[in-house]
Amino acid sequence: PTVSRHVKRTLKFFEEQIHVEINLANDGKQTCLTLHAPDFPGLLARIAEVFAQRNIVVNSAIINTLDAKVEDKFYITDKETGQPLS
Repeated sequence: PTVSRHVKRTLKFFEEQIHVEINLANDGKQTCLTLHAPDFPGLLARIAEVFAQRNIVVNSAIINTLDAKVEDKFYITDKETGQPLS
C-alpha cells in the first residue's frame, strides 16, 4: 500500500544534501549504514524497499528524526551469506 501524506510547502523546497556513510560495524559481523537526510513522508518505506530489492537484511536500526532532518543507522547484512556487505 502507498502512504500519502500532505507535505508542507516549505519542505517541498527544502534543499539539503543527503549524506550516507557505510562502515563495518564495531562487532565486525555487519555493516553500519548511516543516513543524514531531510525527512519526508515515506522515507523509511523507500529505504526498506531498496534493502529488500538488494537482498539486504536489517538486523537493527536506530531511527532519529528531529524536525525535518533524519539521522538513521541501519545495521545490515547480506541475506544470502549473512555476512557484512562488501
